[in-house]
Amino acid sequence: MRGLLVSLLCLSLSSFGWGADLEVPGQYPTIQAALDAAVDGDRVLVSAGTYAERLATNLSIELIGVDGPELTILDARGAPGSGSALALQYHSGGAALVRGFTIHGDQATIFAFPFGGGAITSFGGYLTVEQCIIEDCDLRNTAGPSGGGILANAMMAVVLRDSIFRNNHCIGQGGAVYAASSEVVISGCLFEDNSSDLNSGAIYTHFPLITDCIFRNNSSGDDAGAVSIAGSGRIQNSIFERNSANGQGGALFVSDDLDVFQCVFYDNSSAGTGGAIRHFSHSMHIESSLILNNSAPSRGAVSTQTGFSSSNSIYWQNGPSPLWNTSLNNIQYCIVEGGFPGVGNFDADPLISDPVNSDYSLLYGSPATDAGSNVLLRRDLDDLNGNGLISDGYGHDMLGNPRHTQDLFVADTGELDMLTFPLDIGPIERIIPTPTDGYDDCNGNSINDLLDIMSETETDLNENLIPDSCDIADGTLTDADGDGVPDEYQNACVPDLNEDGELDFFDVSLFLQLFSMGCP
Repeated sequence: MRGLLVSLLCLSLSSFGWGADLEVPGQYPTIQAALDAAVDGDRVLVSAGTYAERLATNLSIELIGVDGPELTILDARGAPGSGSALALQYHSGGAALVRGFTIHGDQATIFAFPFGGGAITSFGGYLTVEQCIIEDCDLRNTAGPSGGGILANAMMAVVLRDSIFRNNHCIGQGGAVYAASSEVVISGCLFEDNSSDLNSGAIYTHFPLITDCIFRNNSSGDDAGAVSIAGSGRIQNSIFERNSANGQGGALFVSDDLDVFQCVFYDNSSAGTGGAIRHFSHSMHIESSLILNNSAPSRGAVSTQTGFSSSNSIYWQNGPSPLWNTSLNNIQYCIVEGGFPGVGNFDADPLISDPVNSDYSLLYGSPATDAGSNVLLRRDLDDLNGNGLISDGYGHDMLGNPRHTQDLFVADTGELDMLTFPLDIGPIERIIPTPTDGYDDCNGNSINDLLDIMSETETDLNENLIPDSCDIADGTLTDADGDGVPDEYQNACVPDLNEDGELDFFDVSLFLQLFSMGCP
């Protein structure tokens, strides 16, 4: 995977030369006219408008909708001819960047053969698609096409990022995307309401890194409601919700090694095995994830043929059983409904906030709080958090919140390493509202405010979890006599009532006066 990231970085920095800018419609009336006039390394800059065209090129080129996808639309439906909205015909080495378009595809061909890719077809070379909307591609009438939106076959590398794929369909594999390449990165994308008659409702691919994506309401007529991986893959910081398969794997169907980190699988279903995930060979590891309310008639929410391990994850309300094939499992510091043997595992309602409305955070009192293992938290070997370090643990949850947030009112039941506090189990660290987040220090004494209160070095007479000295300083409470005790809680019945430094008759006289006024 490290080679993948390096090669894609080199691609993004060096694939495109400093060629000319060709403007549409300012210099050329159509996009295809600009492509015909371009040479390798040029940029075709397309202004807002709807372009009813089918495009084709074999150039290394950048095709950019300068006004963004909402205003720049490439619509091949009903355009003259047949084929994809954009056909990139590379045999090897070519590179294309497509940015800032909404693309409506049509029946797709490549080299005159029905193949797939209603919006974009690419054969060989490198393809980057970013900030695009690929929608309403419907491949039903061409024999056996795959990749309803994008077909990228025999590729050197494919990058899809910050894009939306919705309401695409094919009768083959990959309702939205078919990406056959040894290097595939899909990041920051939404896949919604895509479908396939065969398998892979959203994506069919080989060796992907999928990160920060949402897969929602995708479906397949056979296996893999959302994603089919015909090799090994890594998926992190992503959400799979309400995907369904008429075969196996409601969300995922994976043939080889699978690594899942900080993901949510909610309300996925299959008619076969693996309501959330069906995995076949080699190893699968699930870490810091939530597998909730997935269903399958047999073999659980997560079904695997071989070695399976999991840590810091939640398995709750899943089908007849949460896990299948337990003989090789190594499960630690997980919440598993019904219980499961392993260090740190327990059976208790994790108290998820509002999963129906996609809020997967932990409620107050969740037993998952401060119950994970810091020792089992992975290292950021590919520096995906971008801090320049590869030896540190992932310091943030799937939403970007800091990990290891301490709740002082919850016992630390997790496993520590050199960090101060154990992380929460699941993909999202519970955000502790101020001032109980363990870090406030309003009085500036370098000690947490709650610790000041608990050790009685500060009072909190109004019980708002803020030291009274801070409430006095900001005007919440008053202290007219400056004795540090809020006037609202001042006890007037003290021995030296006249505050002359002596206990004498005058204090007794003042006491009797106060007593007659109702002082207890």
